[in-house]
Amino acid sequence: MKISNKTVSNMLNGEGNPQLDNLAAVARHVKIPLWQLLCPAIDISHLSAPELSQLIEGIVGRSETGQAQVRRTIRLEALAAREDAAESAT
Repeated sequence: MKISNKTVSNMLNGEGNPQLDNLAAVARHVKIPLWQLLCPAIDISHLSAPELSQLIEGIVGRSETGQAQVRRTIRLEALAAREDAAESAT
């Protein structure tokens, strides 16, 4: 599958709404699991493979609005975790 430079640029800049098949193609090209593109800030060290699969299927199965809400929540949780870590370090 070929993806245009504009599509990749939009993905990198958080613009538009990339199609799942385009994201999957990018993930294959850079040799990372698709979930890392969908949820880059999520800590999965405590999840088993079936739990991780269920989590990703739940995100992918949501509407565009639902997926945006999940991404926003993940970003906020990652920010809170960084802030907690910084407070613990001081």
